[in-house]
Amino acid sequence: MTEYIYKIAVKITQSIFLIIVFFLFDYIYQSLIHIPWLVFLIFVYFLFIGIKALKDRTVPIYQYSILPIALSVWIFSEMRGFNFCNFMSIIGLSFGQAFSPFLISYGDIKIDHQNNMITLPGSATTLILLMLIFVIKYAFWYLYALNPFFIAPYAYLETTLFAFISGVFIGRLVHILRVYTKKKAFHQLIFDLFCL
Repeated sequence: MTEYIYKIAVKITQSIFLIIVFFLFDYIYQSLIHIPWLVFLIFVYFLFIGIKALKDRTVPIYQYSILPIALSVWIFSEMRGFNFCNFMSIIGLSFGQAFSPFLISYGDIKIDHQNNMITLPGSATTLILLMLIFVIKYAFWYLYALNPFFIAPYAYLETTLFAFISGVFIGRLVHILRVYTKKKAFHQLIFDLFCL
């Protein structure tokens, strides 16, 4: 008798699971078909950058400044006036920079001053942080599109988390520049960064 009840319980559980998956699939499908193509482009770009960062790479010094500068422009382009969200963005940037040494493993940074190249060891941190940025931004934009009055009080969470992760990338750039400039004059560093 208990074996029969167990089989019935398994069948009911499987049926409930299939019903939930069916309804969730339709919900996910409906949300995916209405996503602008630019969102997919950003996702693919973040995924590409993150996967490349999994392996050791030797690149020119200016390439490590592209992502932190782009994220900073993104943050400051969203700031309008002075309000609590903007204040939290600045706090998030500051904390991200402060905590970047704990979140990003720098390993053995190799520098070639002759060719202005830098080699960082591979790490999954960049991929994880970029996917977090995408998930945070997408989730809040999607929720805002569904019900702006519900999500508006929580907008500071999105800006703070986004600014924190961006601050981690800025902190990484500052650390790389510190290591790079130990044997190089500051004016030469500026020339190397902006004169590609």
